[in-house]
Amino acid sequence: MQDVFLRLLRLEELPELRHPEAYLFQTASSALRDRVRRDTVRERSAHFAFDETLHGSSPITPERIVNGQLAVQELRDAIARLPERSRDVFVLRAFEDMSCASIADAMGISRRAVEKHYARALARVTISLKAYRDA
Repeated sequence: MQDVFLRLLRLEELPELRHPEAYLFQTASSALRDRVRRDTVRERSAHFAFDETLHGSSPITPERIVNGQLAVQELRDAIARLPERSRDVFVLRAFEDMSCASIADAMGISRRAVEKHYARALARVTISLKAYRDA
């Protein structure tokens, strides 16, 4: 109904109509067709309302944002404290998703050395983050 009234209000001049009732029904039919077309394109029927019991709630508070920023900074600091080669291996493996073989080829070291550097780096970063979290 509101769409129909909006369409009628948008008209500069209401034309002289012999059959105003037919004009109104045609306008309503057009509005309904447009709404169905729009809903189909936007796949509105596939949308679900947010339900806290199903999706859980996770309020994003300023405190949570600051804590997240501090945790990211601690991760950066922990990575920066790693020895250079271990840091390079860790970044390539963890963030660039390179395989150990690819890293070994790129750095000119053995695959086993890459695995050792990554394991040590991961252990150090994990310890740093655990200490940060427990503090």
